[in-house]
Formats: sequence, structure tokens, C-alpha cells
Amino acid sequence: MRTLRIVGLLVGAALLLGELWRGWGAGLPIFDWLANPLAGVLLIAASVMLSKDRTRRRAAFVATWGLIAGLNYKSLVILMTAPEGVNAGNLTTGQLTLATMLIFGVSAVCTLTAILHPRVR
Repeated sequence: MRTLRIVGLLVGAALLLGELWRGWGAGLPIFDWLANPLAGVLLIAASVMLSKDRTRRRAAFVATWGLIAGLNYKSLVILMTAPEGVNAGNLTTGQLTLATMLIFGVSAVCTLTAILHPRVR
């Protein structure tokens, strides 16, 4: 679980910084980029809280990974089906697609791993 917590801290920071970089000065409406930084903050908080493995803390950790997987799945589907309608901000559409695929893949694997990982008592 320690490895998942470290990955959670890194992915949370990447979501925060990546969305700020993508949207800085690009004229994106706030609701186009606000969800991922908030999810990043939630993931960082859940990763820190999981220093003591309790049921509620683990549930928050797993739920946050699931939230990030769901947010990025939606974004990935839009990027794959209608990329011409996407405002990539300070990134190219290819860079945004690659980053979204990476975050979705990591979050899906970490969601399943956190669910299946046995609790240490």
C-alpha cells in the first residue's frame, strides 16, 4: 500500500500541475480545467490520510482513484472520437491524448490494486 500512496502523491501533483500548465493563459473556462486539480488535491489528501490503514481512509483512497479514472475516461473518449472540438490549451492534442491515456491507465490499475490489496492489521 505504501507504493500506491507514493503513486497517489505523484499522480495528484501531476494532475494539479499539468492542468495548471495546460490552462494557464489559454482562455479555457474554469469548468473545463477545474475537475482534475480538485481530484489531484483529493488524491493527495487521501494518500496522506492512508498513512494509517483504516476502512474509511481506504474507501476514500479507492473512491478518489475511481473518480480520477472516470474523469479521464470521459476525456479520453472525447479526445479519441472528436479531437477537433477539444481545446488543448498550451499542449498539442497528441500530448493531451497521451497524458490522458497515461493517467487513465495508471488510475484504473491503482483502483483495482487498492481494492484487491489485503488490509494489514
